[in-house]
Amino acid sequence: MIDTERDVWVNTFSLISQVSSDPTPDLMDVSPDGKFVYAALRGPCPVSGNEPSVNNSVGATPGVGVIRVKQSGFRGEMIAVAPISNQVAPFVCTTVGGTPTVNELADIHTLKVVLK
Repeated sequence: MIDTERDVWVNTFSLISQVSSDPTPDLMDVSPDGKFVYAALRGPCPVSGNEPSVNNSVGATPGVGVIRVKQSGFRGEMIAVAPISNQVAPFVCTTVGGTPTVNELADIHTLKVVLK
C-alpha cells in the first residue's frame, strides 16, 4: 500500500487464500461502497511484463479476484475468483529454466468497476 500524497510505503498484506495459492494481481479498482476491490489476476503465461529469469508476473489463477477490504484498507482478504481461460495449442509457455509448462494464455491486464 502506498500513500500517494506523501509518496511513502504504508502497508503490505498477503492475498494468498483458499481461492488462490498465487493470485498475482495486476491492476485493480474499488467498488463504489469501498467494501471490495476487484483485481485482474495474472495467469501462468503472462503476455507482457514478465521477466523470465524470475517470473515476476506469473500467477496461478487467471481471472478476476474479489478482495474484501478490512481495517479501512490496511488489510484485505481474497474471497473469490471468477476464472478465465484461453488455452491455445500447440503453443507452450516456458518458465524459469526453459521447461515447457503450460498452454494457458489467459492474462487479464486491467478492469474497471462501472455503475449502471
